[in-house]
Amino acid sequence: MRKISIILLLTILSSIYVFAYNDHRGHNLDSLERAVARWVPDAIDLASTEELVNLNRAFRDLMLGYSALNSEKCVFYARKALSISEPRGWEEANADAYRYLGQCFWSSEQFDSSMVYYRKALAAVERMAGDAISPTNPEGYSEKEVDDTRSALYGAIGNLYSIMDSIPQAMNWYRKAGAIFDKYGWNQSNAILYYNIGETWVEQGSLRKA
Repeated sequence: MRKISIILLLTILSSIYVFAYNDHRGHNLDSLERAVARWVPDAIDLASTEELVNLNRAFRDLMLGYSALNSEKCVFYARKALSISEPRGWEEANADAYRYLGQCFWSSEQFDSSMVYYRKALAAVERMAGDAISPTNPEGYSEKEVDDTRSALYGAIGNLYSIMDSIPQAMNWYRKAGAIFDKYGWNQSNAILYYNIGETWVEQGSLRKA
């Protein structure tokens, strides 16, 4: 039950806002892989910004789709997405790919490596909040886009600390995520977050807190 609730929380946190991309888990992964296969390096070099945005999004769809199925493919497509977004400073895409790299390493119990990528994702979020330019909006990222990306990352870091039995740290990051959910009235996300916190305290034997 604990594992299921954490996966569910990550699912919700990864797609709160309408800016989130399509979720291809469990379907269309083969066809999506065939669609991106034509994008060899020479084709990428000649692609328009719109085409690169769509290709980056497709790589992240594959990254997400394989995150619970095949960690090697998850890492592969995360790095393919980053090969487009990193040199162009597309920080929302960078933060997303770094976060799923962190999740892939966490799944293989490489917790230190997982935290390295979560920290890289945090840095990308702070650049979003600064002067980073969105590829789809020359005015940059909106406060809501930044907060959406930030809250997903806060929840993921909280889950990692919870798995590592660093409960005070986990609760600190959960509080950060919850504050953003409260800000925008994202009640479904808050409900799952509180459920996850309750389960954490049950496992710690603190039934009153749970």
